[in-house]
Amino acid sequence: MIFKDLLNKVKWAEIEKGLKTLYGLENSAPYKGIFEKLLAEQPIVNENLKICVEKTEDGYDVFGLENNESLALELTSWKEWLGFSVCTADMSPSDFCCSCALGDDILRQ
Repeated sequence: MIFKDLLNKVKWAEIEKGLKTLYGLENSAPYKGIFEKLLAEQPIVNENLKICVEKTEDGYDVFGLENNESLALELTSWKEWLGFSVCTADMSPSDFCCSCALGDDILRQ
């Protein structure tokens, strides 16, 4: 499954709840418009790269994984993110989406 498919499965209310419970974010309004924008975007599919989220002492680490090599995704466009596979084994779909949003500072674009 690619990230775009995962986003299509979750509702905004679930993501909003995750932003508050996982990250203590009280004002999630700026993220709603971006969530809707992402739903309208066409992904650039590359299922060889996976988006992974790992729990750390400080919160969550979001990174790419390709050929067992960890990759930073900060300079990758959201169209590319939308086309990457997802590794959600340890998280609910909505919590995974929240972590991707905050892990990469979704407001950058």
